[in-house]
Amino acid sequence: MGLKQQSETFENPVCRAGKNPVHNDRSQKPPGQLFNTAGITSREVVAKKPDRLMPNNSIPTFKYQSAVEKRLNHLDQLILKINKDFGVKDIHDFRVEVKKLKALLRLLRSVLKDSSAYRFPRDIDKSYKALGHLRECQIQFEMICSTCQHRGFTLPSRYLEKIKQQTNLCEQKARIALKNISPIDKKKNRIMGNSPVTLPVNMESRFIRYKLLTVKEKFILASQDDVSLHEMRKRIKDVQYILSLTAEKTTAFSGGLAFKTVRNASRMLGEFHDFAVALDQLERELKVPPYSMQENETLQSISQIWRLHKEKLKVKAWSACKVLMHTKPK
Repeated sequence: MGLKQQSETFENPVCRAGKNPVHNDRSQKPPGQLFNTAGITSREVVAKKPDRLMPNNSIPTFKYQSAVEKRLNHLDQLILKINKDFGVKDIHDFRVEVKKLKALLRLLRSVLKDSSAYRFPRDIDKSYKALGHLRECQIQFEMICSTCQHRGFTLPSRYLEKIKQQTNLCEQKARIALKNISPIDKKKNRIMGNSPVTLPVNMESRFIRYKLLTVKEKFILASQDDVSLHEMRKRIKDVQYILSLTAEKTTAFSGGLAFKTVRNASRMLGEFHDFAVALDQLERELKVPPYSMQENETLQSISQIWRLHKEKLKVKAWSACKVLMHTKPK
């Protein structure tokens, strides 16, 4: 079974459990049986479909509804703040809230047959992406200035002016995207109005196990390339946000140790990703540099410094993921 086919097998483990029965033939491994180290097996994820009708096997939905409502209310407040001055912190907070909301909606979609009400709003997603491009320009400008200051380089004024122009363009696009977001109350009504009365009591642990299983798949089979690390980061982020949003920091894993491990892996992967994006942007500009010889030499020196630092961050990020892979969920 190829990697692509395996990934499709792992998708939405609870809803698709009925389509992947446990194999009785010992000569053929059930889907995902390759990844059963560190106490996580795909058999645990897909073997049994929870009974949604049993009172002892369900919990009220209001816990998750209130979490969704809180995220949407916070996004509504941040949209107003961002439209004023497009501050770096507000943009960062907006993107974090979007990631938390996405993780929560993925959790809810994983256990519902009709998950249309829990699709992430497209207008917010467009704003998320537009603000992501803006944030990349802001980070690039700050990192160039910081590196020049610490190394005693002369600021590459023409390059920084170009970054400012790109920042202004991204800001205009982001402003249009934010303006096109429909009222938050409509989104809350759509989600709340289509929510079931109860949800499976163990859906959080099953979701977390599944996400860690997909991280393990990437960890075992993939090389330490930028794309693989970014994919691992997105899945680990889901685990981190579900643990924090649902107050399961100490119950999902032994002694709460894994939450710190998850958060550390997420942080290290985030630092590596920001540096990788900034370096990639700089090196694209250096291919056809419309700059003076001195400014070009400065940018080349910055590129070399960043490249070395990126490799150090990659080692730290991979080590943090390795520690996480040895954490055993209950």
